[in-house]
Amino acid sequence: MSVNSLAQPQFVSSGNISPARVVVRSATVARTAAQGAAGTTTPIGLSVNAVKFSNNPFDGTAYSYTCVSGDVIPYVGEGQIGYATSGAAISALGKPLVCNASGKVETATPVDAGTLNYTVGYPLATASAADELIPVLVSIGPIFV
Repeated sequence: MSVNSLAQPQFVSSGNISPARVVVRSATVARTAAQGAAGTTTPIGLSVNAVKFSNNPFDGTAYSYTCVSGDVIPYVGEGQIGYATSGAAISALGKPLVCNASGKVETATPVDAGTLNYTVGYPLATASAADELIPVLVSIGPIFV
């Protein structure tokens, strides 16, 4: 799995991003992104399933985030396979995933007519409950559900 390859643009984080979460681009600031908070925002991919360590070699304190504000975001983008945290049980492998309010993935479900959501990808395994790591094929695009 390549992360931030030459073909994949770099984005700077505008806030803390947890591991294995949906990352969405800023609508107002170029090359800036944040942890997803809704399925209606355009995703760029999934944050890597790793945590950042302090830059102080004598500290070694582990953060609970993949990156913090101002960091270049390590993420898995279009056409790649990464891990995502489930926001609920995921039982259907063929149904697209969308971002929930916590940056976790959930199966796309019908919403108000005309509401535009964005797919994050497709699950490659099921989840029996929320907060499980599942492999996801990242495939970003608009979807009316």
